[in-house]
Amino acid sequence: MDRGRDGNGDRNKARVLIVRGAVLAVVFVCLVMATAGTVTAQDTVDVADVEDLQAVSDAVDGEYVLVDDIDASGVDFEPIGDDEERFTGTFDGDGHVITGLTVNRPDEEHVGMFGYVGSEGTVTEVGLEDVEVTGGDSTGGLVGRNGGTVSRSHTTGAVEGGNNVGGLVGRNVGDIDESYTTAEVNGEDRVGGLVGRNVGDVDESYAAGTATGNSDVGGVVGSNAGEITDSYSQTEVEGTSNVGGVVGSNVGGTVLGTYTAGKVGTAPASGGLVGRNTADIAESYWDTDATGQASSDAGTELTTEQMTGSDVLVYMDALSFEETWEHTDGYPALAWEIHGYETESEMSLPPVETGDDDDTDEETDDYEPPGEGLPGFTVVAALVAVLAGAALVRSR
Repeated sequence: MDRGRDGNGDRNKARVLIVRGAVLAVVFVCLVMATAGTVTAQDTVDVADVEDLQAVSDAVDGEYVLVDDIDASGVDFEPIGDDEERFTGTFDGDGHVITGLTVNRPDEEHVGMFGYVGSEGTVTEVGLEDVEVTGGDSTGGLVGRNGGTVSRSHTTGAVEGGNNVGGLVGRNVGDIDESYTTAEVNGEDRVGGLVGRNVGDVDESYAAGTATGNSDVGGVVGSNAGEITDSYSQTEVEGTSNVGGVVGSNVGGTVLGTYTAGKVGTAPASGGLVGRNTADIAESYWDTDATGQASSDAGTELTTEQMTGSDVLVYMDALSFEETWEHTDGYPALAWEIHGYETESEMSLPPVETGDDDDTDEETDDYEPPGEGLPGFTVVAALVAVLAGAALVRSR
């Protein structure tokens, strides 16, 4: 009898140890999940003022979100990231606008709010207005040199530099999409309203400012060896050679689904759509009236009447209307200009007259920092596991 009682006691002790071990394992897993969620949320750094913005340079691999509009007037801003320490993090403007930013580095290359964005870097939904950016080679309003992704961002103001100068990005070897500029751009060679030199991808973007330089000057891109798709220019372009409404010089690049309706200077090797072309340009148009150019090295010439209103559905039918493009009372607009981005934010878009009576529906900002909401769930799960385990042990 004593031996039986001893055996039962040993078995009960074993069961208790097993239950305790299982409970501890569950608690450990839940706490790890809670900690991981909390760290993810904390790692996203809020940027609320110009001091916070400049501090991004201290950790160029971090994750940042702009939480308010910023007036950067009167601050000599130092570009974020350079050739040695490229910005490889994530900067989410969340639709907010930074005004009055001044960057004055005339003797340096890679100049902009971001000097150099590396291949893993992302800059999205940032508005820069009334900027004054002065630099050397590879100067842009938002990014000097981009090797990563620039998306849903815009610039206004003035940008000046040497070679590879653009209103948004100076030199692009990455991706740019759904972005625009109305900046006044001045440089030497390879000057573009949006991008100075492109060997990456530019998609669904436009420029509507000015671009002035010497050789290879274009309304969207000055010199292109990459891809430009579904983009347009209403930029006034001036240069001494290789001057075009969309692209100044297209050598080794592809231009597809574009148009221009901005004034183009009458320099040698100038054209309505492109000044010099040795590669692929298709489904692209220029307005002979607006550009003042009767010829181009590629593209289809049309009149202002043919390129505005509902006539575009007939004469510019190579564009993807109802998908990427929309016809308006004026020139065609990109769909995101009218309907907003797929995830709408508070970023203001330039007004577009569509000719429709219905108002554009407003969408709400659903931004949520990574990991937000997770810690609460896992902490509760951990507490439940502890209580359940304790109750089970007591019942034994």
